Amino acid sequence: MRVRVAFIAAVLGVLGYEVAAQPYVGSIVEDISTPLAFPPDQDGLTCTGLVWNFRVDAPVLPGNIKQPEMRVHLNNLVLPDNDAFHIEIADTSGNVVETLDRAVLAGRSDIWTLSISSIAAEVSVFGCDALTGLAFEIDQIAFPFEDLELESLYGTSDLIETNSYTGADSDLVTESASSVARLSVIKDRTETYCTAFRIGPDLVQTSSHCISDETDFCETTQIWFDYHKNEFGLPITGQKVRCLEIVDSAAPTQADTTILRVHPEPHAAYKIASFTPDSPQEGDPLFVPQHPGGLPQKLSIADCVRQEDMRTQAHPNAYGHTCDTLRGSSGAPVFNLAGEVVGQHRAGHTNPEVTNCLNLATLPHLLDLSTGVTGQTTTASAEAC
Repeated sequence: MRVRVAFIAAVLGVLGYEVAAQPYVGSIVEDISTPLAFPPDQDGLTCTGLVWNFRVDAPVLPGNIKQPEMRVHLNNLVLPDNDAFHIEIADTSGNVVETLDRAVLAGRSDIWTLSISSIAAEVSVFGCDALTGLAFEIDQIAFPFEDLELESLYGTSDLIETNSYTGADSDLVTESASSVARLSVIKDRTETYCTAFRIGPDLVQTSSHCISDETDFCETTQIWFDYHKNEFGLPITGQKVRCLEIVDSAAPTQADTTILRVHPEPHAAYKIASFTPDSPQEGDPLFVPQHPGGLPQKLSIADCVRQEDMRTQAHPNAYGHTCDTLRGSSGAPVFNLAGEVVGQHRAGHTNPEVTNCLNLATLPHLLDLSTGVTGQTTTASAEAC
């Protein structure tokens, strides 16, 4: 086996394959030159209802934004002694994205808001206590740019909007895909995107290689359910939740799987995915709902099957598949046509000149970390080609 793996690595080097099992970097963080500080000058402020409001605009460069979306960073947080205060984060239409109160802010010195689906955010402060102890600065903004990199397409792209699929298995696909969510995390002045899926009442699962730093990963991580395009082609979002803690994790070289606890608990409409320990066989049809590039949910189902070659066979913890993905699809569940999870997408390629390269999915019996099985050590790389 050692000789075979070395031979395969040599072949890949000659062919110029580029390995990749990476999230998609889709947003940048920019400083506000003069932070917006609360409390401002007290003149004119009252302690009933709204006491302060400010519009924060994203410094969008024309042509560089893929869709209206931004996050705002609140820093140097100080909370009052009592609870008669809250901060509302809304879009420019007045739709409240989240409410920040003591339950959310306690013990924190800073926080990134959930994403606002516009190029400006309305930050509003309410309550008497806000005038007697609440303090914070708005010092950074994260906003997206268009730079989708090719990865993992097998032949030509067959990716479609999930809710546009009308095949014979559309009901099963729709139900299964409701478990799938977009995950994003801010780290080192960029925001990266992966895919996750619900596996318990308050648990989601994603790829371990999407976890940049276990120490503070959850501090900036958000998960979007039901993020898709409507009948008019406009992106809409269901529930947005925060990461609370990393429950369990298996290394990228093993199962490449991490379980997160989220809050609040996702709505019952979002299915809890079910696993089967049985691996798909060569040629078995599959489908993969996913969020490539952090975009509204896409589906790979056409020409999406298990397939093996000499490269994928070198990975004892994974199998090969022909389902189309892009960067940011990492962590997406691979379903069989019974709606069971039979894998989790973990790796593909980034060579735009080579599109007949198989992708990798983790073997199903390694995915459910609650069983205590967290993968097997192997000397083979976790990437496909």
